[in-house]
Amino acid sequence: MKYKYNILFIFPSIFNPLNGGVERVSDYLIKSFRLLGHNVYSLHYNQNCSDEYKDEFTFFLPNNRLYSTENVNFFIDLQRELGVDIIICQKSLFEDVYFFSDNCLKNIKKIAVFHSDLNCIEKEFLSNVSFSHINLKEIIINLKTYAGIRYRRYIHYLNIIRKFDKIIFLNNNSKNKFALRYPFTSEKLEVINNPVKINMAHNQKQNIVLFVGRFAKEKCVERLIRIWKAIYQDIPDWKLVLIGYGPEQNKCKQIAINENLQRIYFKDKLNPMYYYSISSIFCLTSTYEGWPMTLLEALSYETVPILFNSFSSAKEIINNNGILVKPFNEKAYAKELKNLIINNSYRESLKNNAINSIKDFNIDNIANKWCSVFDALMK
Repeated sequence: MKYKYNILFIFPSIFNPLNGGVERVSDYLIKSFRLLGHNVYSLHYNQNCSDEYKDEFTFFLPNNRLYSTENVNFFIDLQRELGVDIIICQKSLFEDVYFFSDNCLKNIKKIAVFHSDLNCIEKEFLSNVSFSHINLKEIIINLKTYAGIRYRRYIHYLNIIRKFDKIIFLNNNSKNKFALRYPFTSEKLEVINNPVKINMAHNQKQNIVLFVGRFAKEKCVERLIRIWKAIYQDIPDWKLVLIGYGPEQNKCKQIAINENLQRIYFKDKLNPMYYYSISSIFCLTSTYEGWPMTLLEALSYETVPILFNSFSSAKEIINNNGILVKPFNEKAYAKELKNLIINNSYRESLKNNAINSIKDFNIDNIANKWCSVFDALMK
C-alpha cells in the first residue's frame, strides 16, 4: 500500500454483520482498511435500519425516492465534504447502482463488486418455471420472458463496464466468463475473494448438522428439510439446527411441523459463531451463491461442509475439505450426508484439511489485495 485514501462504501442497508454475507464482508473490510490508515465511510439508502450500527462514519440518503433531487444534492455534497477518492458499490447486480455512478464527481474512482452469481436472475426465473406440464403457448411466453431477462442483463453489464473504473469478482470462474462475453474489458476486471477470520480456538464438536443463512428463495432451505426428512430416523443421536431469518422461514417451519420432523431446531437472528464451533457438519443447499461467507466461516471452525455444486466458486473453495453433490439431486445429497454422519474417520479427515484450505482468504491477505487495486486506480 502506497497511499491513504478516503473510501466510501455504498449498499442499501447498514453493515450489521449479523444481517448477511455482504454486510459481514463489508464490516471486515472497513475495519481492516481503517487499521491500514484509510478513512472509510458508508452510505446507505434503506431507511429501515436499526440504530445499533450507526456511527459518525455512516450516512443515509435523505429521501426514499432514490433519484430525487434531494438525494442527488446530498450525494454530491457528501463526496465534496468527505473528499472521497474511491467509491465501492457493494450491490452492482441491479440498476440502482447507476444513481451513484452517474452522480459521482469527476475525479473519483468507481468500483463495482459482484457478490452473487452473474446469472442469478436467470436461475431464479428458471427455478420457478416448469416446462414439462404447461402448454405450448405458456412455453413460448416463458422463453420470451427468459430471452428478455438475458438481454436486460447483457445491457446492464455493458453499462457497468462503461460507468465503472474497476469490476471486482469473487472467483476466477465468474471473471473468466465475463471476460469471454465482453473481451474488451480485461484491464477493468479483478478477482478478490471474500475474507474470513481464521479461528484457532475450537470447542468440542457435537452431533449437530448446521445451516446458517437467510431464509430466502435462492437458499432453498426447503431442500435441506426434505433431505433431513429422508435420513433423520436413521441417525437418532443427531440434530439439525437452522440459524437465520427471512421471508421463507415461516414456510420452512410449517413444513417441519406438517411432516412431524424430529430434532430440527430453528434459531432466529443470533451470532452463529458458537454454533459453528460446536457443529460437526455444515449444509448448504442454495440454487446459486457468489462466494458464500457462511461456507468459509464453517471451514474456519473445522465444520465439514456439504453442498450442491451449483455455483462457480464451489470448486474453488471445496477441495478435500468437504463434499460437493451434483445439483440438485436431493437423494444423492441425503446419501452423502448420512455417510458423513456415520463415518467418523472420513469426517475427521475432511475436518483436518479445513483450516489450511482457507488460509489464503484471511482478512490481511484480502485487505492487501484491495489496497493494491486502490493504488493502481489512483496512480
